[in-house]
This record gives sequence, structure tokens and C-alpha cells, in this order.
Amino acid sequence: MWQDSKLDQCPNSLTPQEKELFLVDAGYFINTSCPPLIRKERNVDVILSLDYNLLETRFNSIEQMGNYCLDQDIPFPEIALTEEDRENPKECYIFEDKENPEAPIILHFPLVNNSFREYKKPGIRRTSADTAKGEVDFTSLNSPYRMTSLTYTEEEFNKLINLSDYNIQNNRELILQALQTAVERRKASRKQKQLQST
Repeated sequence: MWQDSKLDQCPNSLTPQEKELFLVDAGYFINTSCPPLIRKERNVDVILSLDYNLLETRFNSIEQMGNYCLDQDIPFPEIALTEEDRENPKECYIFEDKENPEAPIILHFPLVNNSFREYKKPGIRRTSADTAKGEVDFTSLNSPYRMTSLTYTEEEFNKLINLSDYNIQNNRELILQALQTAVERRKASRKQKQLQST
């Protein structure tokens, strides 16, 4: 499965002499939950990648994932970003390898607060009483979302969840487009297999 892992050297005997098994958050390796999904046997069509990294590191996890897949010969789309993308990120990016239908389509949602400031739901503007709920501070030194902050107040947590929810809802059409592409790929793949078997 994971050729670069020491676990492959002795499967089913991780720590036979130890009473306890200690696990490490996958974020230390690649700060994303995608690795279990990308094994070739899983045959995943679409991945929604929610990136909770801040500022200059906001694309690191998806780029690391791409590099890992390249090293492991796992189909994965190229993560091509411009300097503009890095400086002024959008709410959602689609990464797709049109030449390789085995590579999943990635919908990547970096942690950005673009239109959420002004809209509480897609198409529904915030009222003056509601404005504070749209202010999510990712940039200041006092930001509650910095790496050194390990706990959130209920309000801070809700802002983060509501922002992520909004960004997904606001990019509904891109998600539907990716799903449609995945369905078309599956149909084409089945058709090709049928032709080859006859």
C-alpha cells in the first residue's frame, strides 16, 4: 500500500512487544485527510479538500499531496497555481488531469474570507447587525486561528464552520460541474471496457 512506509516491512506486527500503540496525527506528514482516499484500489472520482492552513501555507497541504502522489506513482492532477492565486486566493479551485481519468478531480477550498464578509448565505447580504459574524480574522497576530492557539471560543468555532459552509455552498456550481465530469468519465470508462471485452 504505502511503499515509503516502514509499516510495509512488517505488516500485522506493528509493535508486538508493546502494550500500547501510539498514533500520530497525519498532519505531521501531509496536513490533509486525503491520503487514505487516493490509493488506486479506492478509485475515487472527486475529493473535496478543505484547507485550514493560514496565509502563506494555505496551499502547502495540497501541493504536498501532489508531490507525494507523484513520488508514489499514484494518479493525481497537477497542482498549478499562479502568484495571483497565492496572493489573492479564490474560495475554490478545481484541479483536474484531463488526460488521465484515473486521477481524481480535486475541489480545493483554501481558508479565505472573500464574500462571506458581505453575505451570510449565497445571495443573501448581511445586515448591519450581522456584519460582525462575517469578520473572520486570519491575518493579525491576535488571530484566534493561529497555530499556537489550541482552543476556540464557541463564537470563533462557529465563525470558522460557517465560513467553510458558506464557501462550499457558494461554489455549488463548481462542485456539480466536477461531479458531472466524474459521471461522464465513469460512463466513458465503462463503454471503453465493454468495447475491449467484445
